[in-house]
Amino acid sequence: MMTEAMTALAAAGGTAVVQAAGTDAWSGLRTRVAVLLGRGEPECERHELERLDRTAAELTTATDDGTAEVVRARQEATWQTRFEGLLEVVPAEQREAVAADLRALIDELPAAARPATVHNEISGGTQHGPVVQGRDVHHLTIGGSGTAPPPDGTAAPGR
Repeated sequence: MMTEAMTALAAAGGTAVVQAAGTDAWSGLRTRVAVLLGRGEPECERHELERLDRTAAELTTATDDGTAEVVRARQEATWQTRFEGLLEVVPAEQREAVAADLRALIDELPAAARPATVHNEISGGTQHGPVVQGRDVHHLTIGGSGTAPPPDGTAAPGR
């Protein structure tokens, strides 16, 4: 079972891969990720390099008509899963060393390509329901029937 810290580290790794694609940091990151995931097996490293190249190609060809964010999110999740898989399969005695390698890979990225740290705090008053903070949240329904209103803003039949 993954600890919260390991899951967060894997998520940061997935975000780092996506954010570095297309930047000057990509070449170095690409190689280091392949070596980390390949675990010393040249054939595995080659496959990881191919995966990384497909990721970069998908990210650079995604248009800005709404599909770019979908592609980014999918790729971040894909690479988070790859890093989680690595952290789960390495022997327990090697896990911290592998985590340190992943942490170093993220920390060495230039600030522009590094995943941002976000801290949100809510104070004052009492909240008696969900509190949502975010950016670019669309079609969110909290409570209710679970049926979102139509995108044109008209009421759904029977409402």
